[in-house]
Amino acid sequence: MKTNISYCVKCIIPDTRPGIKIYTDGICSACKSHERKGVETDWEVRREAFTTLVSQVKKLNRDYDCVIPVSGGKDSTWQVVKCLEYGLHPLAITWRSPSRNEVGARNLENLISLGVDHIDFSINPHVEKKFMLVSLVEAGDCAIPMHMAIFNIPPMMALKMNIPLIIWG
Repeated sequence: MKTNISYCVKCIIPDTRPGIKIYTDGICSACKSHERKGVETDWEVRREAFTTLVSQVKKLNRDYDCVIPVSGGKDSTWQVVKCLEYGLHPLAITWRSPSRNEVGARNLENLISLGVDHIDFSINPHVEKKFMLVSLVEAGDCAIPMHMAIFNIPPMMALKMNIPLIIWG
């Protein structure tokens, strides 16, 4: 069992996050990967590629054009706003974590009020508690089951509902 948690000196991500390694210089693998890229993003090229993708998806004429995993925070709200601006019909999906507070609930309601359908996905709370305890004991982080859920539920729902695109931030 891991007893000491290390944090990246640049982005403060903990080494308990799946797939993250903190090197002896204190910098995490995600920051190192970003440094190696050393490339500036050409946002106009990205915008054109997204516009082309939107056009292709809309031609499919599905009930939903895309799935957006959302929390109600600023990033997922921005994704919903942008998709609506591009004329997409998104389905927003949230993993209902046991730690949702009043502010989080209001933020999520604000996001939904932008005009999207929303699924608030949850599982049996007794099973969830068992998952959280095991991940806390074995990895030092009780949030791992929630991360696994939000990374697995949107693709599963997109497949089940024949939604061709996932907008992931």
